Amino acid sequence: MEDKEKKQTIASAKKALGTPLDALKDMLVNGEITKDIKYKGHTYTFASLNEEEEVWRDKFVSLDTPLVLASSTRAPTLAIALRKLDGVYVEDVFDSLELPDDATKKYIVADKLFMEYFKKMKREHITELYKLYEAEIVATVAGAVVQVKNS
Repeated sequence: MEDKEKKQTIASAKKALGTPLDALKDMLVNGEITKDIKYKGHTYTFASLNEEEEVWRDKFVSLDTPLVLASSTRAPTLAIALRKLDGVYVEDVFDSLELPDDATKKYIVADKLFMEYFKKMKREHITELYKLYEAEIVATVAGAVVQVKNS
């Protein structure tokens, strides 16, 4: 293969693979940034939310006042963002659910997590856990957005 052809082949391969920045954009859009957060003897693995998950969360949000809006966002955000608890996938906690597809199961599991766990937690627990989530996930996403914008 000639040098020119070789360079074109390499350039085509790089374009097909995408850049790290492209991968970062995909992670942001798909809600694939995850972080382990240790709190009160447990390890929570949370993920950033994609648009569809944000819409699910928003059905629980109250718009009465700015304070109510902020506090009503926390528990459903944590419920839909939680991927693992102490290394166990949350879907496995509810493994008796027989649902047609994984997308449906994800939202049923989030509903159950919200109604059976997060909604019943003390406000202080939710507030502190959300602060940690916000510090880890939201800050990571915000930093990534800035990086994407500056590129």
